[in-house]
Amino acid sequence: MVPCSSGIGYYDGRKLQPHWRIGSHGMMRSVQRHASRHSRQADWPGAAGPATPVMPVLVALDAAAAHSKPKHPEGPQRLAAVQSALQQSRLESSRAVRILHPVRSATDAELEAVHPLRYIQRLREICGSIQGPTLIDDSTYIAPGSMQAVTRGVGAVFDVLDALLTPAAAAGAASVSAGFALVRPPGHHVLPTRPMGFGLVNTVALAARYAQQRHGVRRIMIFDFDVHHGNGTMDVFYNNPDVLYVSTHQDGLWPYTGKLRNIGQGAGQGTTINIPLPGLSGDAAMRHAWER
Repeated sequence: MVPCSSGIGYYDGRKLQPHWRIGSHGMMRSVQRHASRHSRQADWPGAAGPATPVMPVLVALDAAAAHSKPKHPEGPQRLAAVQSALQQSRLESSRAVRILHPVRSATDAELEAVHPLRYIQRLREICGSIQGPTLIDDSTYIAPGSMQAVTRGVGAVFDVLDALLTPAAAAGAASVSAGFALVRPPGHHVLPTRPMGFGLVNTVALAARYAQQRHGVRRIMIFDFDVHHGNGTMDVFYNNPDVLYVSTHQDGLWPYTGKLRNIGQGAGQGTTINIPLPGLSGDAAMRHAWER
């Protein structure tokens, strides 16, 4: 299994302010790394000196159990593995992590920020007409409960954004330093009118639009660090001057997009940055790419 994750933050053309991440696998190390920086400040048993306030990482998990196909590599077991690792890490008991339990589903009107209503309606029609999980391309499936599961996952992402960006929530006693939405299915390959790459809706693109439309965040950076290029997310914002899309991915892999020459177009020229890397590139290559 490989990471399928994206991060999002504010930017003003000069300084990036990382704010939250969304992913479905390979995220546990990121959660632990970010949370541990804050938990070191906690009043651990036996620690010397006075305690300092801990700003926990907000984590939302939604395994989308109704979206499942036996023996398919993308299923609820991916989130179950992350949840198990999170529990074993003891980060929640250390106050370094606060779990957010999703409470709502995204509405069709919210999904329309990226996907046309007819596309959303067609997905619902398919869900209502099948008896079990069915492939709709060579790797992507849809199940009777898929749209219910997908909209709950998107809703979980919106809940994280609301908790981070709503002033009343931020001023509360349970302020958080960042957020991680661990949801599935992945969506960075999904085009506005086409499911693709295991996904049915483009979750991170919806999150960016939600932050802009609901919370007035004007400029956003999406950092996509999956081994595969996020062709769907790039396509959504290719002409958009207010969303900076940056992708590090392995060169030459499916879907064979994300070339260096793809830099955006029209008003969005220069707001797409693709960094294709050779196979087996590691942390040193990632650091070098960012330094350059």
